[in-house]
Amino acid sequence: MLRYFLAILLAFSLAGNVQSLSWRSRRPPRKGVIVNTGLVGCYKDTSRRVLGFGLMTSSSMTVNGCRKRCQRENTKYFGVENGNQCFCGNVMRFKIRKPKKDCKRKCRGSGEACGGPWRILVYRNLFYRRCSFVPWKRFKISKATTCEWQSLTLRCGRGRVIRVVYAIYGRRNRHVCAKNKSIKTTNCRARNSKKIAVKTCDGKRTCRLKATNGVFGDPCIGTFKYLSVNYRCAKPCAKNAYFNGRVCKCKRGYRGHGNDRCRKLRTAWIR
Repeated sequence: MLRYFLAILLAFSLAGNVQSLSWRSRRPPRKGVIVNTGLVGCYKDTSRRVLGFGLMTSSSMTVNGCRKRCQRENTKYFGVENGNQCFCGNVMRFKIRKPKKDCKRKCRGSGEACGGPWRILVYRNLFYRRCSFVPWKRFKISKATTCEWQSLTLRCGRGRVIRVVYAIYGRRNRHVCAKNKSIKTTNCRARNSKKIAVKTCDGKRTCRLKATNGVFGDPCIGTFKYLSVNYRCAKPCAKNAYFNGRVCKCKRGYRGHGNDRCRKLRTAWIR
């Protein structure tokens, strides 16, 4: 009886091993194809992060999806990691290059390669607009921040008006407005943050913004948010000129310098 029982156990054990081996042999490969367009290379990542502009995770991550996200933020680089993570940044904080085979983990949303565990595939943003960052170099940038449910006042001196450079309503870290507050995520931002700030404040000497969900919407429910605005004080546009988001330009039918004077064009009559 004992021999019969041992024989049955041995048979079940062998069957389980065979099934396990067959399942492993049928397991699809997890390696993806590396996209070479704009590729900088494969690098080792750490908790310091090669690209420091906010982590975004997605169960349907693709290289193109990460690219589009960083194009909206207008950063110089973007990178994918571990199959489901996306990072953006203007500077690579450190560069420890690794072989491409370390960065071939398959993206969750496509057959492309999306880095690997602590391995980031870094790409160059081919649509990076350098001119949009010129004001940071040429003009003094002021920064104002306030917590949710509070009001934020922007103010410029005599003869100057507000030009909004950047705005965020949401949360990007655990340091600002965080004491004894509920923080479920540090990767949320209302997409219309800058648009609302520009509409409310651009071209004015002083303005007030309310940091509430009623104004910006709620990008992350259950997380205490803050409003932060970077702006510069610039000379107002001349008469018959408008601000196009970068510089003052004369309206159609006028010529000159948008900051000084716009003269009306004379119509040439042909007989």
